[in-house]
Amino acid sequence: MVGGVADPGGVSGFRFECPNDLTVTGHADSVQINGKAAQVKTFNENYMEARSGSNVISISRNADQSMAASYTGAGGANGVCSGG
Repeated sequence: MVGGVADPGGVSGFRFECPNDLTVTGHADSVQINGKAAQVKTFNENYMEARSGSNVISISRNADQSMAASYTGAGGANGVCSGG
């Protein structure tokens, strides 16, 4: 389970650094944004979104099984996160 919903295909153990000083970490049963538990919505086995306050982190698994993330924040702020 990730954030109370089905774990998308076993995604676990990721860490992303996003613009605007956002750090996103995920483990077998939770996703945190800057150390706070995020609400997670799983769309399919390769894509989920984590939300905390005005920040939404889009997390996806690529065809090669690597992870990618981007964010959208207040006022339309957005960017690509690094890590995985």
